[in-house]
Amino acid sequence: MKTRHALTMAIRRAPALSKGLRLTVFFAVAGTALQVMIPVLVQQIVDLEILSDEGPDLGGLLQKAGIALAAMALAAWAGREAIVRLSISSSTGLADLRVSTFEHIHSRSVLHTQSERRGALVSRVTSDIETIQDFMEWGGIGLMVGTAQVTLALMVMLVYDWLLTLLVIGAVMIYGLLVGWFQRILARAHDRVRVTVAAALGAMSEAISGLPIIRAYGAERTTMEKVSSALDAEFNAEYRTARFGAALFSSADLFAGGITAMVIGVGVVTGTTAGRLLAFLFLVNLMIEPVQTLVETLESAQSAGAGLRRILGELDTAVEIVDPPDGEPLPDRPLDVVVDGLRFQYPQGPVAVADVTVAIESGKRVAVVGETGSGKTTFTKLITR
Repeated sequence: MKTRHALTMAIRRAPALSKGLRLTVFFAVAGTALQVMIPVLVQQIVDLEILSDEGPDLGGLLQKAGIALAAMALAAWAGREAIVRLSISSSTGLADLRVSTFEHIHSRSVLHTQSERRGALVSRVTSDIETIQDFMEWGGIGLMVGTAQVTLALMVMLVYDWLLTLLVIGAVMIYGLLVGWFQRILARAHDRVRVTVAAALGAMSEAISGLPIIRAYGAERTTMEKVSSALDAEFNAEYRTARFGAALFSSADLFAGGITAMVIGVGVVTGTTAGRLLAFLFLVNLMIEPVQTLVETLESAQSAGAGLRRILGELDTAVEIVDPPDGEPLPDRPLDVVVDGLRFQYPQGPVAVADVTVAIESGKRVAVVGETGSGKTTFTKLITR
């Protein structure tokens, strides 16, 4: 399941994730547009008020500086509103998704619950949800604002100098292709991390829950080796993934430095005015800033996507035993148990219980005896179910 498809399915499962999204996007775009105004005002101040042929104009400089400060304040307010709104909607939606996952797991058969490692199901509603929330509260904001920032900055850059803009676009496209290729490798690495996290939680949970038996049979060393192996596998997977992500993040700084040097060199050679070149550098910085954080954002997105796919994989599995819609609530008193022709067979296994008919009165104590493999445990679990 691809990350985009998984996100669509998650929104269907938890509609609160997309609640008020249009207004949130509006605030993000408005804040970015106000940020793009500042380089334009800087160019006007330098070329028309400071370096003009008539000499510096202090009144015009203060007027444009005041407009720039007001734009900065409004941009900060709009950005804050976008962050707050997206944080609230993501927290609410992920809480609904967590509850849905809990409900689905409890609706599954006892056989499924016991066949899964304890920590594997725990990680579905803990660490997997947390990775998604971390991305939504940080990476999601950056991705939304960054997209608008790059688009608006490129539009203004084209107005200032189309040649410099084309050079910048070419460099960004080359870097984007490289990032896209490495991103697929990073996605597979994060999938492995989520698997090892579940395995480590399962190993620790089994060791803790089975502690009396482990001590009784003197299996401490074997259990410790098993837990240590699972934790080492988790560490190695996370270390390799983090090392790869750090290398990509460092490449973004090299890319930013190269772009800045290229713009200054070409601008000086072509005789661009000081104000235009300064404004263009501001715009390049606005465009490069999201690209610099793109690698880190993609790393967070891949981790969140891996967790989301595992959650949806659990939610997409069918419930083996569906509760009847017209079920009657049990009375608040001891009940008789009547079993008539009970038969049960495990998936891909032999018949465990066949043709059992028994009536047990309330308050009566009954011993279930039989040979090993005769279905005693299965019978008692079916009764309590």
